[in-house]
Amino acid sequence: MAENTTRLTNVVAGSIVGILLLFSTATYAETACHFDWDGHAEPFVALAGPWCATHDDANGVLSIPGTWYNKKLAGQPIPGSASVRYYVHVNHPELTHPLVLRLPRPYDSYRLYVNGQMLLATGHYRADGAAERYPHYIQFQPQGSVSTIEVDVYNQQFMAGGMRSPPRIGNADSMYESRARALAIEGFQSGLLALMAFIQLAQFAAARRVYAAQLFFGLTCLSVAIFSGLGGEQWLSLLLKHWGLAPDLALRWAMIPLAILGLTEFSSLLFPDEFHRRPRQWWRVIAGLFLIACIVVDGRPLALLFWLMECAALLMSAYVLYATFLAAKHKRPGALSLTVVYGILFITVMRDIAVDFQGQYLGNLGPTGMVICLVWQGLLLARQSARDYKKSVDLVRQLEQAEAVKDEFLANTSHELRTPLQTIIGLAGIDSQVDDQRGHNAALIGDTARRLALLVDDLMDLTRMRHQGIHVQATPLAVRDEFETLQQLFSPMIRHRDLRIVIDLTDDMLAVRADPKRLRQVLYNLLGNAVKFTAEGDITLYAYPCEGAIRIGVRDTGPGMGSKQLQLARQRYQQGSIASEGVGLGLPISHGILHAHGSALEINSTLGIGTDCHFLLPQASLTQQTAPVRAPSQDSPPSTRAPIADSLPESDYILLVDDDGCILDTLTQVLSSLDYPVIAKSRVDDALSLINDRPPALLVLDLMMPAVSGFEIVEMLRQHYSPSRLPILVLSARQAESDQQRALLLGANDFLVKPCEPLELCNRAEAQLALRENYRHRWLQRLEEQEQDHIINELLRSDRPVVVTNTQGKLLLGNESGKKAIASGREQAELNLPLQGQRRLLLWPTKHSQQSPRSLLVAAMREAVRCWEEDGRSRIQLAEQSGQWRVQLDGSTARSRTFDRYTSLASLPKRPNVDRIISTVRHVEQHLPASGVELQNLLARIEALRSVNPRVFISQ
Repeated sequence: MAENTTRLTNVVAGSIVGILLLFSTATYAETACHFDWDGHAEPFVALAGPWCATHDDANGVLSIPGTWYNKKLAGQPIPGSASVRYYVHVNHPELTHPLVLRLPRPYDSYRLYVNGQMLLATGHYRADGAAERYPHYIQFQPQGSVSTIEVDVYNQQFMAGGMRSPPRIGNADSMYESRARALAIEGFQSGLLALMAFIQLAQFAAARRVYAAQLFFGLTCLSVAIFSGLGGEQWLSLLLKHWGLAPDLALRWAMIPLAILGLTEFSSLLFPDEFHRRPRQWWRVIAGLFLIACIVVDGRPLALLFWLMECAALLMSAYVLYATFLAAKHKRPGALSLTVVYGILFITVMRDIAVDFQGQYLGNLGPTGMVICLVWQGLLLARQSARDYKKSVDLVRQLEQAEAVKDEFLANTSHELRTPLQTIIGLAGIDSQVDDQRGHNAALIGDTARRLALLVDDLMDLTRMRHQGIHVQATPLAVRDEFETLQQLFSPMIRHRDLRIVIDLTDDMLAVRADPKRLRQVLYNLLGNAVKFTAEGDITLYAYPCEGAIRIGVRDTGPGMGSKQLQLARQRYQQGSIASEGVGLGLPISHGILHAHGSALEINSTLGIGTDCHFLLPQASLTQQTAPVRAPSQDSPPSTRAPIADSLPESDYILLVDDDGCILDTLTQVLSSLDYPVIAKSRVDDALSLINDRPPALLVLDLMMPAVSGFEIVEMLRQHYSPSRLPILVLSARQAESDQQRALLLGANDFLVKPCEPLELCNRAEAQLALRENYRHRWLQRLEEQEQDHIINELLRSDRPVVVTNTQGKLLLGNESGKKAIASGREQAELNLPLQGQRRLLLWPTKHSQQSPRSLLVAAMREAVRCWEEDGRSRIQLAEQSGQWRVQLDGSTARSRTFDRYTSLASLPKRPNVDRIISTVRHVEQHLPASGVELQNLLARIEALRSVNPRVFISQ
């Protein structure tokens, strides 16, 4: 049975070889040992067919390509280890140009004679025994019309010797051109695989060996690249020959199990459910044993092992194809296309093995099939990498969003903690207090501390909810007591608003069974949200019996929330409105507390109408000891506080803008020592209306305001008022360096972080008030010392809006920008000074826009140069006299190139010397007392930015 199978295999393989020879060889003579070749019509010919052969004294015919395995000459079998001479006569026209004969890879030694002259000897036929395992091209000059070719073949290593591919003869140019073309194709094929291997292995190494598929794919590519480079024209052998290296055939054989190993492991990672562990383990053992054999075994035993390995490789390839087919059947991504590619690879490998069993080499199709397979796998891997990259990008984006939310959470937490601390520190630092005021301040400090304690409870509950959960100890408690406590707690915060907290109870004796501390925490969060988002109107705390329980809720008349805002508000660290302050934990923690009580928070909200948050708690009965004893009160109780100016005073005043009433009370008492009336506003629109009527001498502004941020307020005000006309002191709990820089760049004069000491706040406020007053005095001094009409003419020619009116306000003189400015309102004028002849000078600031830190440096230098040159001096004099710049002679002209670089943003150094600029500006101020407030403002903003971040002026 085995013999019949072997015969059938030989017949099939012989048929395949015959068909291939039909397309790959030229016409040869029907008689043995003679070939006819028309050297003029055909550039070269493959000498495939019957060659005459001799061994010892036996003569006969052997076919090429092929080996003498199981062959006989004159009835005598040829042993595997033998020396056989092949010879043939090539009939061709008489040729004058040289010919080239290509001999295939020797199995395992050659000696070549052409027309009786020895031209080549390798291996056994050489004195040094050096084996050259690559095809040889031998050039010779034909003599007459017949060329006799004799090839001695000696075999000791393989199962049988012979020539596994036919020699070729042809014109020298055509043969070398064909060789170069073959080397280019094989080099490109191997180079492509080597590049793919390098990329995959580099990615595997860069990824810290996380994704093993890249390792096995790179191993497969590298193995096939080496296998392909040692086949055909063997470009790799020719390349290594220059370094004295001669890779043996065993190296090429070793690449086959490595390539199949990498392919199997790679495919198993793609489809782990279809590839079983046992076949892969067996192949690992086979591959490992064969690699060891390639090192320690030589000669014919290694060739026998190679044949056995080829059979095992065929079976493993069939298994890989089968497993991939199962993956396609299970509709795994990419499995169907990979099955088709593996099918092509299996057919090519089976063809190569079948031809090799016949002792022939007609060019391996396996590497080509493997290239197709690997390219397709590379595309699949690239597609998978693209998916993974997209997934990683999405994850990074989610992490960045989460990080941004956490950063905002920390910033808001800081604000919520620092704002009450400002009240406590501010009130504690006030010494001069009457008894009534001292009692009021003590109550305010107590309420603020309780707010702080509730916020800390929220933060602690956040950790408890993540780990062990929230525990409650329910006891009977009166609803009115809790409502009145919260009403009193929030009264200081809303006393500056048109807002009331109303208690609505159907029965004063209503009681619930709950944890007192936790219930107060829930109501504090709900009421805090209502106070935060409700500008005016009523906030109602209500309770009434419902379904055998007590429904408790908080209802406001605020802006309400849509479905998306409501979904965000229920998430941890999130808020329904981004323009508001707060930690963003209130609703999630309230949900957790009520869940621990066996209840749930229900939220009904309508945009433009308001929000109603309510929940149910079990009803309880009060004993005489726990019954409420205070008289019922329906509205927020009145409270005594420091007198604050409600109407616009006649003289200059200080305006406070903050949404926290406790902060407003505290700042009013702290700043009352500056001898300026203080007006406190908790609503932005009220504050802006007051500023439009008459700008204050100083605006103290919080950044985190409802509906509109303090940044927007600063930017809007700076479009109409210069820093000297309306100084803005930002007092905020936002302490991030980026927030301070942004506020200063938008035009804020100074920035303080809550909580700050009362003395520091007063000193900063006094400095801004003094700067504003100094500006007015400088202009008055300039008008007194110089000719007023001359100054007016200079101003009319400038870009700044300026007009001159009589005492009744009638326009006398003005430039175009000044006429437009006075039409929009004289309240926004930066200066309104009396002149001789019952006239008044009105001067508006130039429009302010946000500037980068580096542009501020350039603007300061340009303004210093302008003021200096208007006084009749040159910029070279400024450079010399300031002592900060080097002046050189350029021919007969003095120049300061470094000074000029600082007056243009394009040429400003990457790391500018800020000290030079500040010294130059101060030099101008000292020598030109009426240099103008714009220069002072620029200098103040530069110094403020440098105090926040000294590296802010460095170009990135």
